[in-house]
Amino acid sequence: MEGIPAALRRSVLLAGHAAACVLLTTFVLPPDTLCGQGTRQAVDEAQEVYDNARDRHQEAFAAWNRLELAVDSLIEEFERAQGAGDDELSDRLQAQLYERAGLKQRTRGQLRQLKEEWDSAGEVLKQRIDEHQLSLLEQWEETGQDPEDELLEEFLEVDRLRDEVVEEMGAPELLELPEMLNIRGLPEDTRADLERKATAYEDYAELLETLWLSRLNEQIDELTRQLQIEEAIRRNNLDIFGGRLPPVGQGGAASGGGGVGDPGPTLAQQIEDLEILRQTVIDRQRLALQRAEELRGRRGGTP
Repeated sequence: MEGIPAALRRSVLLAGHAAACVLLTTFVLPPDTLCGQGTRQAVDEAQEVYDNARDRHQEAFAAWNRLELAVDSLIEEFERAQGAGDDELSDRLQAQLYERAGLKQRTRGQLRQLKEEWDSAGEVLKQRIDEHQLSLLEQWEETGQDPEDELLEEFLEVDRLRDEVVEEMGAPELLELPEMLNIRGLPEDTRADLERKATAYEDYAELLETLWLSRLNEQIDELTRQLQIEEAIRRNNLDIFGGRLPPVGQGGAASGGGGVGDPGPTLAQQIEDLEILRQTVIDRQRLALQRAEELRGRRGGTP
């Protein structure tokens, strides 16, 4: 991962949750989210989807654990049967083990799919919460007054919900940026050889798109919303969190900082780092596609 800062090698998803925010004039919400009531309804609907996705995953995970215990028990029985020389029982238990192995493989795939659905629902819910908080803060900006008790409680309620979602989903999976391919065309390459090498570069570019750029864009969007909330709170001197919002430049809960004396990078710094990484990914993607085109343009030998 040459050329990438060490902090980014440790994690590309610098997810975080700053203490909260206001709608900046440069931020445009969809028409159906401009009303506080509409954005709250969007939160409730997204929470229902999220809760269902989480529950389905947890049920499947519990079933997986039960299957694991059953397989372990079968293995112990099989080993005892073999030790006792009971071939008939050994054969029967071995057949059951093969059957359970196939079931485990199918269950593993289902569990992975359910986790992806849970993660996707969580990202949508966090976005809806951010939009609702921005809508509430916009109302406070328009009135020029401190938030009323009802609106403040609403803001803090969804803020706590967001924290719960982040905790339930756990830390995002850390991915290692794959090294740039170094496949060259050789004089003895056939047209089929050159085609395979070009395809390898295109597959690499697609991997960067689906596995990296989409996630980076989501993270940058999320951190940008959180930065807007944080800056709006400071700009309007709103004491929403009882003075818990850190001084400007020190970063909030979303900054991923450590303990006292180690505030970590600010939200703005995190966004900047992720944008640098995104450009690195884009540059590699473009180079891979360029090399694929060059390979296809070569004059190969036999088919």
